[in-house]
Amino acid sequence: MNPHEKLRQILTNARILPDLVRLIPVNCDCWLVGGALRDCLLGLDSTDYDFALACDPTSLAKDYAGALDGTWFPLDRERNQSRVVAGPPEKRVSYDFAPLRAPILKQDLERRDFTINALALPLHAGGFGALLDLLGGAGDLEAKTLRACSPLSMQEDPLRVLKGVRHAAMFHLDIEGRTGEWMATAVPALQGVAPERIGYETARLLGLPSPVSALDLLRRTGGVQALIGKPLSEIDYRGLDRTLRRCEKLRTLIETKLNLAGDSLGADRMVEGEWSLLGLAHLALLARGTGCRENDVICRRLALGRRAGRILKRLLETSSADLGHLGEVAPRSRSRALWLDSLNVPPEAALLIMTALAAGSVEDISGVGAALIGDFRREAPGGKVIDLVDGDWVKEKLGRPAGPRVGQVLRELRKAEIDGLITTVKDAEKFLENLGG
Repeated sequence: MNPHEKLRQILTNARILPDLVRLIPVNCDCWLVGGALRDCLLGLDSTDYDFALACDPTSLAKDYAGALDGTWFPLDRERNQSRVVAGPPEKRVSYDFAPLRAPILKQDLERRDFTINALALPLHAGGFGALLDLLGGAGDLEAKTLRACSPLSMQEDPLRVLKGVRHAAMFHLDIEGRTGEWMATAVPALQGVAPERIGYETARLLGLPSPVSALDLLRRTGGVQALIGKPLSEIDYRGLDRTLRRCEKLRTLIETKLNLAGDSLGADRMVEGEWSLLGLAHLALLARGTGCRENDVICRRLALGRRAGRILKRLLETSSADLGHLGEVAPRSRSRALWLDSLNVPPEAALLIMTALAAGSVEDISGVGAALIGDFRREAPGGKVIDLVDGDWVKEKLGRPAGPRVGQVLRELRKAEIDGLITTVKDAEKFLENLGG
């Protein structure tokens, strides 16, 4: 398939052809720009499309949302920037619309971040024109080079430092010399970027199967402080080497494609926003390795939501003592599932962090972890192991009033099960009656 036909297929699949082009005003130039074209040249699929127009694109965006039966919402009303989201949840596609940032297209492209994202494709009612590569981005892609569009790229938006590091890691690019210098110079300005934006980019960076090269680049530029919200003087950069080794262990685990109970490991399972279980595991390893384990500080810096923050807190608290319990858990499937449940973190995340922290090899720990995950999925199909007796029984039979004490009693029952002291409902009732007496 020639490049022109390949583009046509991509645009048709994304419903840019014919749904969008037929709506473009006759007196307004429109271009598809940015990452979707980069991905096309790399042979990758894309779910994000950006459009630049030589007029206010708001009406076009709203009409397009109607054509796709999608949702339109503003991103920046003052700058007339908006987004359309369409498709089922598992195949969600977003389309961003914005007016040109400069009087002409070339000047607009020069104000973007990197040349590989500064490609443009003219769209019109009849279809599309030839790919425009005014800054040499296609050549940089072929040469495996990340190059800033201009000396002002990082000054205008310091978040591009993190984005550049992520691109270099994702696409195996070498950062061009001057671009690297501009990125390093812009690092201090990251402290002034909104936590929501830092968190979004950090989640995408740490969600990579292996963020080792990205973290190494951040170490060289001093950008690690932007991720964990601590000053340089408080960061243990020697501990970062341990973090990189542990991230490599996780990469090895992921690449083995370990089959757990007929399902994948699920490390890419999304927790909240852009945060996956793997991303939170990498964040926990980074915080532990650099000596910055204050969960509240990190949550504020990255604007983590309640669920993601709760998982991160538990991952930061996991210790070698937890790993020691692996060999002490009773052999019963239910007891092992209860032990994993007691960690109060998704089992996949527990396996990730335990594998990374273990002194042995991935092979040594992954077999045990696979068995634990399998037990959990069998015993807790709803995501939680059901108690042998519930709180109502405790309140009725033992005369306990509703409150924290009921929960404490049930936790003691679970511990007894984990230790192998209880195997049946009758055992559980007798244990609780003795406990109550």
